[in-house]
Formats: sequence, structure tokens, C-alpha cells
Amino acid sequence: MYICITVSMMSTLKTHIGRSFRIGLYLYAVCFPVILAAQSPRSCANDFSRPLNEMLDEVAHRFAIRIGCKRFTADTVLCPYADFRVRPYSLAETLDNLLRPFDLKWSAQGEKITVQPYEYYRRTPADGEKLLTWLSSRYTDRAAWERRRDEVLAVSDGGDWTVSYPESEYPYLRRIWALYGAEDAVENAHFPDERHDYGYNKRRAVYDFFARRLKLDASQADESKVELLPASALSSFADGLPTGAIASRGELERLLETTDIK
Repeated sequence: MYICITVSMMSTLKTHIGRSFRIGLYLYAVCFPVILAAQSPRSCANDFSRPLNEMLDEVAHRFAIRIGCKRFTADTVLCPYADFRVRPYSLAETLDNLLRPFDLKWSAQGEKITVQPYEYYRRTPADGEKLLTWLSSRYTDRAAWERRRDEVLAVSDGGDWTVSYPESEYPYLRRIWALYGAEDAVENAHFPDERHDYGYNKRRAVYDFFARRLKLDASQADESKVELLPASALSSFADGLPTGAIASRGELERLLETTDIK
């Protein structure tokens, strides 16, 4: 009897253990991916993104250096395809890949790396030399350089307040510039049959003015590469105003008259 009871108990125990094991295995299969996704949110759904501060910590550990941030907080930046940007053979390439997409730069001083926002307003001596070389190729002397600041193009038309520009304002400007010996530096492109806009003819006049005065290649002002969008694509409500929208100034005035605004 004792042996029979023990066998029966063992059989029942095996049944419970087997059932519990199957349930536990099922829960593990279902819950583990969820837990893993919560701990490691990198996936194709979020472009395998990781916080930038985590990446910088790993880079510092990998290359045995110290990395500090100035004027920004790295944990607020989410870096897509973060792990793909790492180059284990090059610290410089790794930092460039991680930082440049976010307009961040880095500098090294010994084993300390400092990361900060790129300062576009700062120029290096090499940048200055390139700019001076470019300017000297366009202006042969100081007089030519000074004259370029005096050159003026006035664009006018026959459909707005500039209708009288060729007879009134333009001669006045030429007389003022003539006092400094630069009367020919003032130009006027007048379009009497056009109205107040910045149409092609007016744009072409501006292109030609800059090309001639700054010695640029006028053929580079090629508008054939520009896509002209239809008016519907530029409208916030291409399919019509939503229901209840104010469609005119009159409706707005009537609404203001009947609304108690405190």
C-alpha cells in the first residue's frame, strides 16, 4: 500500500510538474521578447536608435578615453543606426560618424575628448585664406572692392507704387551717386506692363545684375531645374475649407460683433 501510494503520488506530481513546466515555458516564450524589447529598444521600427550618451560611454570604454560634453546634453539626442556608426579600428571615424549628423564636433586634449555643438560663426585661418583668395580673383584693387558696395539695382513695374520710379526715384538716386563719381553704379529694370510680383522677367534682371557686377556665371541661374508646384499643393486646404471655417472678412467681422470677448 505504501509503495502504491508513493507511485500514485509520483505520477500526480509528474503531471503537475509537466503542466507547470509547459506553462512556464509558454510564459517565458511570450514574455522574454517583451522584456528584452523594453530593455533594448533597438529595432528597425526606430532605426536601431540609441541615446547618444550611451554610445559615447561605450566609445570611451572601448578606446580607454574620457569624453565630456559642453553646451548640450547627450542624453537628449537619439542616434539612429547607432551601432552601425562605430568603427572599432578608428576613434576619429567613430566620433565623426556619431556626431556630424547632429552638428556636433569633437576635440582631443591628451586622453580627454570634448564634444560640443559646431560653431558655424567661427572661421579657421585656412577658411580665411580661401576666402581672401576667392575675393582677390574678383577684385583687382581696393577701388574695385569699394565700388562693389555702391552698386544698386532697383526693379520696378507699372502695377504698384513703383510705377513712377524711372522718372522720379531713379534720377534722384543717380544724382546722389554722382556726387561720389559712381552714377553708373545705379541701375533700374522697369517693367511697365507687369504688376506687383517677382515674376521671371524680374528674377532674370536680378540674376544678370549679380552676374555682371560680381563676375559670376549667369548660366548657373537655370530655373529649368526648379519644380513649379500647382496652387493646390501650396494651399493648406486644397479640398476646400473645413466645415465651420471663417471664409471671408465679412464673416469674421460679424462674428466679432456678436461675440462677447472679455
